[in-house]
Amino acid sequence: MNKAEPCPDNLLLNPAAPSTSLQKVRQTRLIEQLYHSCWSSLCTRLRKLYGNGPPDPQDIAQDAFTKLSQMDSLQHVQNPKAFLYKVAINLGLRSISHVIKTREFLAEQLDDPDVAMHNISPESQLLQQQQLQALQQAMTALTDKQRDILIRCRIQGQTYADIATQTGWSLADISRQLNSALAHLASSQQQD
Repeated sequence: MNKAEPCPDNLLLNPAAPSTSLQKVRQTRLIEQLYHSCWSSLCTRLRKLYGNGPPDPQDIAQDAFTKLSQMDSLQHVQNPKAFLYKVAINLGLRSISHVIKTREFLAEQLDDPDVAMHNISPESQLLQQQQLQALQQAMTALTDKQRDILIRCRIQGQTYADIATQTGWSLADISRQLNSALAHLASSQQQD
């Protein structure tokens, strides 16, 4: 990655944009400018706040840029740099909260010696088997790329940067593919 310039505070969208497509082009340019000028400082800031992870500061930063790019409009944003940082910090807090809750839940379950006995019944076994079959069917509906990213990220614990280095895929593409795969899997589980 090139040496980044200082992250400017005065990147603004033109509120008098004549058309939606022109506004979208300007928004894309703004996000690209933010990416090139703020990536390094944003990752450094996230690392200072949350450490090296989990979640990985670069993954949080990439998710923040993905969120910005998915927004319909940034016209309401007066200070894009501050907005980007706020989005990234909120994503980091949510991720850390999720990690903490997951660890607490696992600790509770592992401390309960009767946990295995509570869940054994013909009905629960059948339900688990049906959920597993639905998940397997949903996995087969994913593209090879989505399946590969999902396994690397969620099962093997690789970061977006690790996956990008090994595969040559862009961080944004990895984030989009993973989000799409997770949404598909979640919807398959909700249908049951």
